[in-house]
Amino acid sequence: MFDHPQNYQFTKYPLDNEAWSEWNELHDTTMQQVLLGKMKPETALKTWADFWKKAGLGE
Repeated sequence: MFDHPQNYQFTKYPLDNEAWSEWNELHDTTMQQVLLGKMKPETALKTWADFWKKAGLGE
């Protein structure tokens, strides 16, 4: 992966963001739902994007 940075985006975790403590639970819950077929991956991605936008990160 390190040899192909054009294919992989490395991002610093926002550990200093107040929402970080809530992120792990949300991520675990939604990922489990995706793996069990109870949520579409696109829905999980939108949920995650909305979470970080609300936390002040992202667009």
